[in-house]
Amino acid sequence: MVELHSRCPFFPTPDLVSLINQCNPTTHNFFVNPTGLVAGILFFRHCTDAAEAIVFFWERRIAGDHFMTPVSEVLDDELQERVKGLFVCHVESLLEGEVMQRMVKKREVLQNEAENLSARLRKPQKLGLLYGELPGKAKGLRDEIGLITNRMEEFRSAMKWILNYLQGNNSKDSVISGETEVFKFEDGLDLSRIHCIVMRECRRLEEGLPIYGFRLDIIRKVRSEQKYFIKNTIEWACNLYRRAICSYGPCKRQTEPEIL
Repeated sequence: MVELHSRCPFFPTPDLVSLINQCNPTTHNFFVNPTGLVAGILFFRHCTDAAEAIVFFWERRIAGDHFMTPVSEVLDDELQERVKGLFVCHVESLLEGEVMQRMVKKREVLQNEAENLSARLRKPQKLGLLYGELPGKAKGLRDEIGLITNRMEEFRSAMKWILNYLQGNNSKDSVISGETEVFKFEDGLDLSRIHCIVMRECRRLEEGLPIYGFRLDIIRKVRSEQKYFIKNTIEWACNLYRRAICSYGPCKRQTEPEIL
């Protein structure tokens, strides 16, 4: 038996039935409940067929055909490795996929435009163009090229962190670059969450939010400030403790805590 768990109910019944009918191997029987968190239940005669169905539904989810999670008791370590392999191939393909190629082409167009503008600036120009419009446009192009480059590097780093996690090259509960933890994973392999993270990273890359390219810098800055805040708080608490002991009287003093 394979259950299709849906985070978003109201999956259209015709689409769900069509998807199940495309499943290879064919189900022995199935029920659908498009308005529930368990959108469908599929029955198979053999455990091997159920295992192949798990792979089928993950393949179709990765392809963007649905967002349901196939769940079954037949999901053993061997089958989980097969599904992880699907994710590894998918993430690796994204590193050179359509979105990245569009970013590369866009950056190349801007770089060519910036080079042509630099060539114009090296030639004699009217004062208004030389000190006003053209330098400002050149700076804008450089800034935009830098933002695209930052977003591409952030995306590459995110995909590599996910690959490291899937391939077991990092600790089980986090994916770390240097000392900066970016993604937090609980115990167990939550492939549904990993898929959501991958889709989110693709969306952020394509939408072009400037802050995305500076995510690691922001995280490092926040954590640095947190350490500074904690240190100051401890020192403040120790000083407050000293003043309280002094005001209580010498005969009642206790051992002062060490400053961390």
